[in-house]
Parts: sequence; structure tokens; C-alpha cells
Amino acid sequence: MFKSVRWMDRIHFAFGAYARTSPDTLVGVFDNARVIGPVPAIQASPLAVVLESGQTNPVVSISIPRLINQSNAVQVTVSSSDPAVAIPVSGTAGVLTLTFPAGAAPTQSFEIARVGKGSASLSISNLQGLCDGTVIQVVSVAQPQVLLSENFDSGHWDTNQWQTSNAAFETGTADASLSVVNGQFELVVTATGNYWGGASLVTSQSWSASAIDPLVFELDRVASLSAATGTRTAVWITDAGRSNFVCLADLSEASLGWSYNQRVGQSSDTPTGAGVDIPAFNGGTFDDGGPHHIKLVANGTTVKIYLDGVFGVEAPFPVSQGIRFEIGGYVRAEGDTLTGDFDNISIAGTPPSTSGKLTAIRSGANVAISWTGDGTLQSSVLVTGSWGDVTAPSNPLIIPPADQGQQKFYRLR
Repeated sequence: MFKSVRWMDRIHFAFGAYARTSPDTLVGVFDNARVIGPVPAIQASPLAVVLESGQTNPVVSISIPRLINQSNAVQVTVSSSDPAVAIPVSGTAGVLTLTFPAGAAPTQSFEIARVGKGSASLSISNLQGLCDGTVIQVVSVAQPQVLLSENFDSGHWDTNQWQTSNAAFETGTADASLSVVNGQFELVVTATGNYWGGASLVTSQSWSASAIDPLVFELDRVASLSAATGTRTAVWITDAGRSNFVCLADLSEASLGWSYNQRVGQSSDTPTGAGVDIPAFNGGTFDDGGPHHIKLVANGTTVKIYLDGVFGVEAPFPVSQGIRFEIGGYVRAEGDTLTGDFDNISIAGTPPSTSGKLTAIRSGANVAISWTGDGTLQSSVLVTGSWGDVTAPSNPLIIPPADQGQQKFYRLR
């Protein structure tokens, strides 16, 4: 009787015959031995990859079980589910074949190249069918376009892009002056009541974010000058009315430095108080109250926080639409005063799509179909039938008399 066993590295089996005392004699006869068990799956690392335009191709390592190429060469294929999004480098039509020679090292690497935005999966399989099923998830993000830019060189802010708010960080009140001084946005805030009153500059527009179309907010916090023990300059990513938010702040109180507060409907929420410390931003020049470049990257699920190019934390922010940004200053106790200066603001992402418009006119004996806005021109012989993309259409699309005898419908989708 044979039992199924799990094959693991360095496990051995032996057959033997043993005699207890001299002159005991034994003859042992064995036959038809086999070891049965599942072959481990092919391993890939990492299993999730984000591709951004202009960045170096990420490297993925593939490891096969040592067992399967001990005596014979083994081939492994890497296949892209969408070659228009991402492909393995050195492959053909989105498929790469790796050969592991007999007795050779069980690990090889390949690069993933970005082709266009979207999501795809790279499936890893063995041509001999020994161990399949490993999948690498790939997200290829869009190249962000500038949606808003403000450097205050005009001596004021664009009132079509910004509005002011006297909303407190907690429940306090404050007198606040918001102005442009020497080409920089300046907040001067003095507390008139406890706790954490203040003011902010808020984007008038809102935007969307997703894993494929992230939203990037950047600015320079030029200075944070405090005449108190409790002040904070802050940058918010939020939705309307701050129902959900993540707020990055530089706190002078007890030298707390950089931390973030969040309210996103999770048990980890810290909507008030000192917030969550960001260890990557502790000490050194981060806590000098001077110039620092802040960057927030939202993807509809989280927001990544960077300071001077250093990654700090990825905080939950499950908001994909109606996203706004605020630049604020807040003071803790009555009489506390803060001056905060900011400059060089930019917001980048994917512009909202515009509705397409399709127009057909007769031009002499021809029919000219033209369109504006986003969309792909499609045609069908039945309005309820199977629609297909028009191959490489010119705009306008000219239909001569010879092609006008057959009924055909067009749409922009």
C-alpha cells in the first residue's frame, strides 16, 4: 500500500534491511516504488505591478520547483491578457517563453513593458502542463495631464479655481487673513476660541481618480511660522463637506511634526487630535518649519503621501469622484498665531471625457459624417444589430454614391 506524501525540499526516502545480532541473516526484496504528491506551483514575485509612463520597466522573478528540471529542460510561458496594455519584454505578440535547462538554476527574470493605460494580467504556465495557474496583476496608469496650475505670480488667486473657507479643523474659531504676498499664498491665523480654528483655500472644481487614472496634487509649503505651542499648516484631500478626508499637517505642538488625520468610515479613523505620526518624516530637515514639497497621489482607494520626494505612508481614501483639495492653517488655543506660506500648486490627472456629437450632411453627391468629442465611430447594417468599429476612419467620413445603396447606421461610442 502506498500513501500520498507532500514533496518538500530535502525530504528523502530510503529502503533498507537490518539484522539484530550475529549471525542473523535477512534478505529484503522491494519493487514498484513511487512517491506521489502535487508539484508546487510556479512562483512569481512581485504578483502585482503598477506601470507608469517614463519609468524603468519593473523586473519580475520566476521560480520553478527544482524537481521539474532536474533531468530535462523545462519551458515556461508568460502570456499577457491584453498586449495593448502591458507585455513581457523580448516576447512576441504578448507571449514570452523562458527555458530552464536541465539541472540549471530554477529562477529567471523578465521585464514588463508599458504599452498603454488599462489593466491586464500576465499568466504563467508550464508548456508541459506540470504546474500552472500563477497570475501577475498589472495596472498601467494614464499619463497625468495638468488640470490646474497656480503660482500666484499675478498677485492673486484665480477665483474661478479657488474659494475660501473658515471651516475649523475641530471646533475652534479664529480670525484669518488670506492673501498673496510676494507671489506666494499666505495665511495669517489667530485663535479667538479653543480648539483648532482656522481657514483654508479650497478648489472650486472637483475631480475623479482611479487605479488607472490617478489624481496627483503637488505644492510647496514654503514656511510655517508659529507664535504659539499649538499650530498646524495642513493640506487636505477631501470630498464635498469633508465627509471623507485625509489631512496632512505639520504640527508645532510638542514638536509632533508631520502626521495625518483621516475620516473615511473605518475603525482606524482619527478625524481629530494629533493624528497618525509618519516616521519617514521624523527628524532631520523635515521638522525645520521651512520649505518642503508635498505630493499626494489618489487612486480611488488610497492616497500616497510624499514629502520632498520621500514616500511617507499610503492612507485609506476610498473616494473616486468629487475630490477636492484644501490648503489651510489652524491654531489650537485662544491667542495662538500662525503664518503659513504656500506656492507652486499643480493638480494632474485625466481630463473628464466630453460627450461626443455625430453629424451627417450631404455634400454634393456624397454624404459626410463628422463628429466631435470623445468616442469611437461604429457602424451596423441594423440599428439593433451587431456594431463594429469603423477601421481608421477619416473625420469627416466621406460616403460616395456607390456606397449609399446599402442601409447602414452609424454611432459614436
